[in-house]
Amino acid sequence: MSENDYRLLAMVATLYYVNNQSQKSVAELAGVSQAKVSRLLAEAREKGIVKITVGPFEPRDKDAEQELIKKLGLHDAVIVNNATTVEGQEQENGELLCRARDFKNDYA
Repeated sequence: MSENDYRLLAMVATLYYVNNQSQKSVAELAGVSQAKVSRLLAEAREKGIVKITVGPFEPRDKDAEQELIKKLGLHDAVIVNNATTVEGQEQENGELLCRARDFKNDYA
């Protein structure tokens, strides 16, 4: 890969990933098409210029599971967290507790 190719890949990747520019904006700044920007970003990932990592994710809410087990006297519980905000999580926890009570009353 030539030095100019490397610089183009690094510039496009920096504008997009670090400076949060849209592909359209990067294309205008780099003087290439938006499709070319997409290909350059893919190449930057392939060449190791861009390394994307995702932090650990635990979809289960083990604290809420233990609380549910304790409050309802269950043997086991599995709660999968799918809320995207704290407010959403609080609302889901309340709804979950109501559903769990209904389930226990119906099937206990």
